[in-house]
Amino acid sequence: MNRLIFKKICPIFLTAAAVVIAVGYTAVTAIGGIDVTKTCSLTLEISADSEYADDLSDASFDADIYLAAEANSSGKYTACEGFEDIDFDALLSGDADWDEAALYAESIAESLEADGRIAITGGSGTLSGLNAGIYLVVVRDCDTELYTYSTQTVFVAVPEQDSDGAWQYDVTATLKLERSSRCGSLRISKTLSSYNTTLGEVTFVFLVEGTDAEGNMVYSDVVSTTHSEAGTKEVQIDGLPAGTTVTVTEVYSGASYKLASDASVTAVITADEVVGVAFENTYDEKLTPGYGVTNHFDYDEDEGWIWSQLSDNSTQS
Repeated sequence: MNRLIFKKICPIFLTAAAVVIAVGYTAVTAIGGIDVTKTCSLTLEISADSEYADDLSDASFDADIYLAAEANSSGKYTACEGFEDIDFDALLSGDADWDEAALYAESIAESLEADGRIAITGGSGTLSGLNAGIYLVVVRDCDTELYTYSTQTVFVAVPEQDSDGAWQYDVTATLKLERSSRCGSLRISKTLSSYNTTLGEVTFVFLVEGTDAEGNMVYSDVVSTTHSEAGTKEVQIDGLPAGTTVTVTEVYSGASYKLASDASVTAVITADEVVGVAFENTYDEKLTPGYGVTNHFDYDEDEGWIWSQLSDNSTQS
Protein backbone atom coordinates (compact mmCIF):
# COMPACT_ATOMS: atom_id res chain seq x y z
CA MET A 1 0.00 0.00 0.00
CA ASN A 2 1.12 3.51 -0.76
CA ARG A 3 2.35 5.38 2.25
CA LEU A 4 3.35 8.92 2.92
CA ILE A 5 6.99 9.43 3.76
CA PHE A 6 8.74 12.29 5.43
CA LYS A 7 11.11 14.47 3.46
CA LYS A 8 14.62 13.23 4.08
CA ILE A 9 15.48 15.56 6.93
CA CYS A 10 17.70 13.01 8.66
CA PRO A 11 20.39 12.70 5.94
CA ILE A 12 20.89 16.49 6.05
CA PHE A 13 21.22 16.35 9.80
CA LEU A 14 23.48 13.32 9.64
CA THR A 15 25.83 14.96 7.18
CA ALA A 16 26.28 17.96 9.41
CA ALA A 17 26.70 15.79 12.50
CA ALA A 18 29.23 13.53 10.80
CA VAL A 19 31.35 16.51 9.85
CA VAL A 20 31.32 17.74 13.45
CA ILE A 21 32.38 14.35 14.77
CA ALA A 22 35.12 13.96 12.17
CA VAL A 23 36.81 17.23 13.09
CA GLY A 24 36.52 16.75 16.83
CA TYR A 25 33.70 19.29 17.25
CA THR A 26 35.85 22.16 15.94
CA ALA A 27 32.88 23.46 13.97
CA VAL A 28 30.72 23.43 17.09
CA THR A 29 33.42 25.13 19.14
CA ALA A 30 33.82 27.81 16.50
CA ILE A 31 30.16 28.82 16.83
CA GLY A 32 29.96 28.31 20.56
CA GLY A 33 28.01 25.03 20.56
CA ILE A 34 24.31 24.57 21.28
CA ASP A 35 22.78 27.15 23.58
CA VAL A 36 20.74 24.78 25.74
CA THR A 37 19.10 27.72 27.51
CA LYS A 38 17.26 28.60 24.32
CA THR A 39 13.93 27.01 23.56
CA CYS A 40 13.33 25.60 20.10
CA SER A 41 10.37 25.16 17.79
CA LEU A 42 9.44 22.52 15.25
CA THR A 43 7.20 23.26 12.27
CA LEU A 44 5.71 20.55 10.09
CA GLU A 45 4.44 21.73 6.74
CA ILE A 46 3.08 20.53 3.44
CA SER A 47 4.95 22.07 0.53
CA ALA A 48 2.86 24.48 -1.52
CA ASP A 49 4.29 22.69 -4.57
CA SER A 50 2.92 19.32 -3.48
CA GLU A 51 0.39 17.80 -5.87
CA TYR A 52 -1.74 16.99 -2.82
CA ALA A 53 -1.64 20.45 -1.22
CA ASP A 54 -5.10 21.43 -2.49
CA ASP A 55 -6.72 18.24 -1.21
CA LEU A 56 -5.22 18.84 2.25
CA SER A 57 -5.74 22.61 2.38
CA ASP A 58 -8.77 22.22 4.67
CA ALA A 59 -7.64 19.04 6.41
CA SER A 60 -6.61 18.79 10.06
CA PHE A 61 -4.41 16.08 11.52
CA ASP A 62 -1.92 15.66 14.35
CA ALA A 63 1.69 14.66 14.90
CA ASP A 64 2.90 13.40 18.27
CA ILE A 65 6.52 14.11 19.16
CA TYR A 66 8.70 12.36 21.72
CA LEU A 67 12.03 13.59 23.06
CA ALA A 68 14.18 10.55 22.32
CA ALA A 69 17.62 12.02 23.10
CA GLU A 70 18.65 15.19 24.94
CA ALA A 71 21.38 17.43 23.57
CA ASN A 72 24.12 19.11 25.59
CA SER A 73 26.01 22.27 24.73
CA SER A 74 28.68 20.29 22.86
CA GLY A 75 26.19 18.69 20.51
CA LYS A 76 26.31 15.29 22.22
CA TYR A 77 23.09 13.33 22.68
CA THR A 78 21.95 11.17 25.58
CA ALA A 79 19.03 8.78 25.16
CA CYS A 80 15.95 9.64 27.20
CA GLU A 81 14.03 7.22 29.40
CA GLY A 82 12.37 4.57 27.28
CA PHE A 83 14.77 5.00 24.36
CA GLU A 84 17.93 3.69 26.06
CA ASP A 85 18.14 0.73 23.66
CA ILE A 86 18.68 3.04 20.70
CA ASP A 87 22.36 3.65 19.96
CA PHE A 88 22.37 7.29 18.92
CA ASP A 89 26.17 7.31 18.67
CA ALA A 90 25.95 4.58 16.03
CA LEU A 91 23.21 6.48 14.20
CA LEU A 92 25.21 9.71 14.18
CA SER A 93 28.34 7.95 12.97
CA GLY A 94 26.44 6.25 10.15
CA ASP A 95 26.85 2.75 11.59
CA ALA A 96 23.10 2.26 12.08
CA ASP A 97 20.02 2.92 9.96
CA TRP A 98 17.82 5.87 10.94
CA ASP A 99 14.65 4.47 9.35
CA GLU A 100 14.94 1.14 11.16
CA ALA A 101 15.67 2.91 14.43
CA ALA A 102 12.64 5.17 13.98
CA LEU A 103 10.33 2.21 13.40
CA TYR A 104 11.68 0.56 16.54
CA ALA A 105 11.29 3.81 18.46
CA GLU A 106 7.69 4.08 17.28
CA SER A 107 6.91 0.73 18.92
CA ILE A 108 8.45 2.05 22.14
CA ALA A 109 6.45 5.27 21.93
CA GLU A 110 3.16 3.37 21.89
CA SER A 111 3.50 2.91 25.65
CA LEU A 112 4.79 6.43 26.36
CA GLU A 113 3.12 9.79 26.75
CA ALA A 114 4.01 12.21 23.99
CA ASP A 115 6.09 15.25 24.92
CA GLY A 116 4.03 17.38 22.59
CA ARG A 117 1.49 17.39 19.79
CA ILE A 118 1.56 19.43 16.60
CA ALA A 119 -1.84 20.27 15.14
CA ILE A 120 -1.47 20.58 11.37
CA THR A 121 -4.17 22.72 9.78
CA GLY A 122 -4.13 24.58 6.51
CA GLY A 123 -0.93 22.81 5.53
CA SER A 124 1.28 23.50 8.56
CA GLY A 125 1.60 23.39 12.32
CA THR A 126 4.17 24.56 14.86
CA LEU A 127 5.08 23.59 18.41
CA SER A 128 7.30 25.94 20.43
CA GLY A 129 9.03 25.73 23.80
CA LEU A 130 11.01 22.59 22.97
CA ASN A 131 14.29 21.62 24.58
CA ALA A 132 17.27 20.77 22.37
CA GLY A 133 17.40 17.15 21.33
CA ILE A 134 16.41 14.49 18.83
CA TYR A 135 12.65 14.06 18.54
CA LEU A 136 10.67 11.11 17.28
CA VAL A 137 7.89 12.45 15.04
CA VAL A 138 4.81 10.26 14.59
CA VAL A 139 2.33 11.80 12.16
CA ARG A 140 -1.19 10.43 12.41
CA ASP A 141 -3.05 9.34 9.29
CA CYS A 142 -5.31 11.90 7.66
CA ASP A 143 -8.50 11.04 5.79
CA THR A 144 -10.04 13.22 3.13
CA GLU A 145 -13.19 12.37 1.21
CA LEU A 146 -11.40 10.04 -1.20
CA TYR A 147 -7.92 9.35 0.20
CA THR A 148 -5.92 8.40 3.28
CA TYR A 149 -2.59 10.16 3.83
CA SER A 150 0.05 8.67 6.11
CA THR A 151 3.75 9.16 6.80
CA GLN A 152 6.80 7.23 7.84
CA THR A 153 7.86 7.90 11.42
CA VAL A 154 11.21 9.74 11.58
CA PHE A 155 13.70 11.41 13.88
CA VAL A 156 14.24 15.17 13.64
CA ALA A 157 17.07 17.06 15.37
CA VAL A 158 16.14 20.33 17.08
CA PRO A 159 18.08 22.59 16.73
CA GLU A 160 19.76 21.69 13.45
CA GLN A 161 22.87 23.03 11.77
CA ASP A 162 22.67 24.99 8.53
CA SER A 163 25.19 24.80 5.70
CA ASP A 164 27.47 27.24 7.53
CA GLY A 165 27.44 25.15 10.70
CA ALA A 166 25.27 27.60 12.64
CA TRP A 167 22.59 26.22 14.94
CA GLN A 168 19.03 27.01 13.85
CA TYR A 169 16.62 26.78 16.78
CA ASP A 170 13.45 27.06 14.71
CA VAL A 171 13.35 23.93 12.58
CA THR A 172 10.98 23.23 9.69
CA ALA A 173 10.38 19.72 8.35
CA THR A 174 8.49 19.31 5.09
CA LEU A 175 6.07 16.44 4.71
CA LYS A 176 6.42 14.54 1.46
CA LEU A 177 2.97 13.20 0.70
CA GLU A 178 1.79 9.94 -0.76
CA ARG A 179 -1.71 8.61 -0.56
CA SER A 180 -3.89 5.55 -0.82
CA SER A 181 -7.49 5.42 -1.95
CA ARG A 182 -10.22 5.06 0.62
CA CYS A 183 -12.64 2.34 -0.34
CA GLY A 184 -16.31 1.50 -0.16
CA SER A 185 -18.60 -1.31 -1.23
CA LEU A 186 -21.30 -1.91 -3.81
CA ARG A 187 -24.31 -4.10 -3.03
CA ILE A 188 -26.46 -5.40 -5.89
CA SER A 189 -29.92 -6.58 -4.87
CA LYS A 190 -31.80 -8.87 -7.23
CA THR A 191 -35.48 -9.50 -6.49
CA LEU A 192 -37.35 -12.25 -8.30
CA SER A 193 -41.00 -11.38 -7.72
CA SER A 194 -42.44 -14.51 -9.32
CA TYR A 195 -40.90 -17.90 -10.12
CA ASN A 196 -41.84 -21.03 -12.06
CA THR A 197 -40.55 -24.06 -10.14
CA THR A 198 -40.88 -26.39 -13.15
CA LEU A 199 -38.11 -24.49 -14.97
CA GLY A 200 -35.55 -25.06 -12.22
CA GLU A 201 -32.84 -22.62 -11.17
CA VAL A 202 -32.42 -19.37 -13.06
CA THR A 203 -29.28 -17.18 -13.30
CA PHE A 204 -29.04 -13.42 -13.72
CA VAL A 205 -25.74 -11.81 -14.78
CA PHE A 206 -24.59 -8.24 -14.09
CA LEU A 207 -21.77 -6.29 -15.71
CA VAL A 208 -20.15 -3.89 -13.23
CA GLU A 209 -17.93 -1.12 -14.63
CA GLY A 210 -16.31 1.71 -12.68
CA THR A 211 -14.66 4.94 -13.83
CA ASP A 212 -12.71 7.58 -11.92
CA ALA A 213 -13.25 11.35 -12.01
CA GLU A 214 -11.28 11.60 -15.28
CA GLY A 215 -13.38 8.92 -16.92
CA ASN A 216 -10.69 6.23 -16.78
CA MET A 217 -11.89 2.66 -16.35
CA VAL A 218 -10.76 1.43 -12.92
CA TYR A 219 -12.99 -1.61 -12.48
CA SER A 220 -14.73 -4.14 -14.70
CA ASP A 221 -16.18 -7.50 -13.74
CA VAL A 222 -19.31 -9.63 -13.95
CA VAL A 223 -21.26 -11.13 -11.06
CA SER A 224 -24.36 -13.28 -10.93
CA THR A 225 -27.23 -14.46 -8.77
CA THR A 226 -28.89 -17.84 -9.11
CA HIS A 227 -32.43 -18.31 -7.82
CA SER A 228 -34.47 -21.42 -7.02
CA GLU A 229 -37.44 -19.52 -5.60
CA ALA A 230 -39.00 -16.09 -5.49
CA GLY A 231 -37.28 -13.60 -3.21
CA THR A 232 -34.21 -11.39 -3.03
CA LYS A 233 -30.53 -12.21 -3.25
CA GLU A 234 -27.60 -9.81 -2.90
CA VAL A 235 -24.06 -9.56 -4.24
CA GLN A 236 -21.55 -7.32 -2.47
CA ILE A 237 -18.33 -6.08 -4.07
CA ASP A 238 -15.81 -4.67 -1.57
CA GLY A 239 -12.68 -2.59 -2.00
CA LEU A 240 -13.88 -0.16 -4.66
CA PRO A 241 -12.07 3.21 -4.59
CA ALA A 242 -14.17 6.01 -3.12
CA GLY A 243 -15.40 8.42 -5.79
CA THR A 244 -15.67 5.70 -8.41
CA THR A 245 -18.76 5.98 -10.60
CA VAL A 246 -20.10 2.47 -11.07
CA THR A 247 -22.57 1.41 -13.72
CA VAL A 248 -24.33 -1.90 -13.14
CA THR A 249 -26.07 -3.46 -16.12
CA GLU A 250 -28.12 -6.63 -16.11
CA VAL A 251 -26.71 -8.28 -19.23
CA TYR A 252 -28.54 -11.60 -18.87
CA SER A 253 -32.02 -11.78 -17.38
CA GLY A 254 -32.57 -15.54 -17.46
CA ALA A 255 -34.76 -17.24 -19.99
CA SER A 256 -38.49 -16.90 -19.25
CA TYR A 257 -37.92 -13.94 -16.93
CA LYS A 258 -38.14 -10.26 -17.78
CA LEU A 259 -36.94 -7.08 -16.14
CA ALA A 260 -39.45 -5.14 -14.06
CA SER A 261 -36.89 -2.38 -13.36
CA ASP A 262 -34.24 -0.40 -15.24
CA ALA A 263 -31.64 -2.55 -16.96
CA SER A 264 -28.78 -0.23 -15.94
CA VAL A 265 -28.17 1.71 -12.71
CA THR A 266 -25.37 4.18 -11.86
CA ALA A 267 -24.05 5.02 -8.39
CA VAL A 268 -21.02 6.67 -6.81
CA ILE A 269 -18.92 4.80 -4.23
CA THR A 270 -18.56 6.47 -0.83
CA ALA A 271 -15.67 5.71 1.54
CA ASP A 272 -16.43 3.18 4.30
CA GLU A 273 -20.05 2.83 3.19
CA VAL A 274 -22.11 0.34 1.24
CA VAL A 275 -23.89 1.81 -1.79
CA GLY A 276 -26.85 -0.18 -3.04
CA VAL A 277 -28.47 -0.70 -6.44
CA ALA A 278 -31.54 -2.85 -7.07
CA PHE A 279 -33.02 -4.88 -9.92
CA GLU A 280 -36.29 -6.77 -10.19
CA ASN A 281 -37.41 -9.55 -12.52
CA THR A 282 -40.63 -11.46 -12.95
CA TYR A 283 -41.74 -14.62 -14.74
CA ASP A 284 -42.84 -13.89 -18.35
CA GLU A 285 -45.05 -17.00 -18.75
CA LYS A 286 -42.61 -18.71 -21.14
CA LEU A 287 -41.22 -22.20 -20.61
CA THR A 288 -37.53 -21.75 -21.46
CA PRO A 289 -35.09 -22.82 -18.70
CA GLY A 290 -32.18 -20.47 -17.98
CA TYR A 291 -29.17 -21.36 -15.84
CA GLY A 292 -25.50 -20.47 -16.14
CA VAL A 293 -22.12 -19.89 -14.53
CA THR A 294 -19.92 -16.83 -14.20
CA ASN A 295 -16.27 -16.81 -15.24
CA HIS A 296 -14.22 -15.32 -12.40
CA PHE A 297 -10.55 -14.31 -12.33
CA ASP A 298 -8.33 -13.71 -9.28
CA TYR A 299 -4.73 -12.49 -9.47
CA ASP A 300 -2.05 -14.29 -7.45
CA GLU A 301 1.50 -12.89 -7.29
CA ASP A 302 2.99 -16.39 -7.62
CA GLU A 303 0.56 -18.03 -10.04
CA GLY A 304 -0.74 -15.05 -12.03
CA TRP A 305 -4.38 -14.94 -13.11
CA ILE A 306 -6.47 -17.86 -11.78
CA TRP A 307 -9.74 -18.71 -13.54
CA SER A 308 -12.74 -20.22 -11.84
CA GLN A 309 -16.44 -20.60 -12.54
CA LEU A 310 -19.06 -19.48 -10.04
CA SER A 311 -22.68 -20.47 -10.32
CA ASP A 312 -23.68 -17.74 -7.88
CA ASN A 313 -22.02 -14.70 -6.23
CA SER A 314 -24.95 -13.90 -4.03
CA THR A 315 -26.29 -14.31 -0.52
CA GLN A 316 -29.91 -14.86 0.39
CA SER A 317 -31.77 -11.81 1.69
